[in-house]
Amino acid sequence: MRAIFAVSIAMKTTRTPPDLNSSSDKIFEFIAHNQDKRIRIEYFGGEPLLNLKWILAFQERIAHIKHTASMTTNGYLLSQENMQALVQRNVKAFQITLDGLKEQHDKMRPKCGGGGSYDQIMGNIKAISALKEHFYIMLRCNFNQHSSSPEQRAQFFKNLDFINGDHRFALLFRPIGLYSEGNNTITPERKQACHSGAPICRALGRGRRKNRAFY
Repeated sequence: MRAIFAVSIAMKTTRTPPDLNSSSDKIFEFIAHNQDKRIRIEYFGGEPLLNLKWILAFQERIAHIKHTASMTTNGYLLSQENMQALVQRNVKAFQITLDGLKEQHDKMRPKCGGGGSYDQIMGNIKAISALKEHFYIMLRCNFNQHSSSPEQRAQFFKNLDFINGDHRFALLFRPIGLYSEGNNTITPERKQACHSGAPICRALGRGRRKNRAFY
């Protein structure tokens, strides 16, 4: 078995940064030198889709080298057209984060100029689900004690019903971290939010045996 060789490429600005342009040859040479290994490329940020043109060009450049490529994105710019362009260039695995329902998500992930991002992201996911291409999308679903009531959980699954039966999609549930004083502190509220989600997930799993994406 060949060793796995992972290459992570961070995108941190709204424009293709000069240091990334100047590093393109070095990154390419680095990959080419190790093409006897199993190469995995991960694009992340910031937001990698702000540098979509660079990614597409780079993927074309390494098309002759066997590799897999994935991307962690907020999904806001992952339109159906952009998705097709990426998949055609061998970027076929994605992680997109949803922070609960619209109200909670827009509160946690507002746009820089104001307003929410939920509708755009959900619209993109729905449009992508209509594609025939083969890809894999992990929807990371963050929650806390304020967004995990039985009613909210049921509505969350209902909103994603259009991916029911589509094995290109999977769900990953994670509690929202406390990125301040007391980070990673286990409180009774956080424990309840985690454990209270189990019954409805099991119930949905029993009712959706044909859809592995829901468990």
